[in-house]
Amino acid sequence: MIQSDTGITRTAPKVTGWQADSRGAASAPACFVVLRTTVGPDSAASIQYEMPGGERLPDDAAFEQWLLDRNLTAAGRLGVSVLSIREQLDSSGLVRECVLERHRGADSGPLYGESARAAFTGQALAVTCFKVARDGRIIEMPPMLDPFPAHKRGDLEADGL
Repeated sequence: MIQSDTGITRTAPKVTGWQADSRGAASAPACFVVLRTTVGPDSAASIQYEMPGGERLPDDAAFEQWLLDRNLTAAGRLGVSVLSIREQLDSSGLVRECVLERHRGADSGPLYGESARAAFTGQALAVTCFKVARDGRIIEMPPMLDPFPAHKRGDLEADGL
């Protein structure tokens, strides 16, 4: 069994099945969800799902029900892209640590994309990025010399930055 950061337990066959289904076979995401998990300085955690259309869900059970209500089960849930934001706040309410991950189907579903994970501690300029290998392993990417690739730099210049 696999325990996610949000406390939901998944069985290994279910997670393995999601990973096997997603290796090159998953289509582009049909909808996008943001899961925000915030841990305060007192170690109290709060979670919230931000759904398409602005709907907010308070917990994992409500998210699972949302998937069921839309008949997004088994391989169908791989069409749901979940951006997981896990942040740890300091005593001033500032972000001390943060991990951003892109998953398919659920917070415990397979990671995807490049970068699939970005993590930082302290200043956000010291970001560590990860990508997913074909076999599902997550691999740290080398540091980027130019944090704004050419295709993004034009957008920044157009915005006057």
